[in-house]
Amino acid sequence: MNRPGVRLLLGALLAGAVGCGYSPNPPSMKLLCAPDLSCPEGYTCVSGTCWRPSEANLVGHWVFGMNAVQTVACDDGSTQMTQLQGPTGFIDLVLGTASAFSTFYFCEWNLDVAGSSTVIQPNQTCSAPDMVNPTTTYTWHGQSLAVTTSDGKKGKLAASFPYDYTTLTGHGTCNMHITADLTKQQ
Repeated sequence: MNRPGVRLLLGALLAGAVGCGYSPNPPSMKLLCAPDLSCPEGYTCVSGTCWRPSEANLVGHWVFGMNAVQTVACDDGSTQMTQLQGPTGFIDLVLGTASAFSTFYFCEWNLDVAGSSTVIQPNQTCSAPDMVNPTTTYTWHGQSLAVTTSDGKKGKLAASFPYDYTTLTGHGTCNMHITADLTKQQ
């Protein structure tokens, strides 16, 4: 018995099966590098694990450019704008233990990755005394910390750290924003 409908259905199923392929797309850090430090196509080996190149490009020592600015606005009406050049004008992105990356900027912050940009993990805070005046204590709230790069050489920083402060005579709240062009140093 020759059934054209059955042959047509089998042909469609066979074409569909050939068109489907196994194409895994695991997140960075989920696969170990091979002994020869190779990774599947589309990944690169960083510290023993396979990373998407756009995410691997984020690791490094990023130096602030000439237009790096920190602006602070406090609840007492005071404002301040500071250029961030010199020896403190940098941010290091290192592989994290509790997240994809970590960095230290006033405090240690855990960062995740979204494409070619970092994203601060939510609900992080930390406290520390002022380095110059230890009677003042700051509590920073990590709102955002995005380092973005398309080539792993040049990038941008956009960060927001609302903070509270306590002194011997009072307390207050401020919002700090940082923007900078970045260059990675090798």
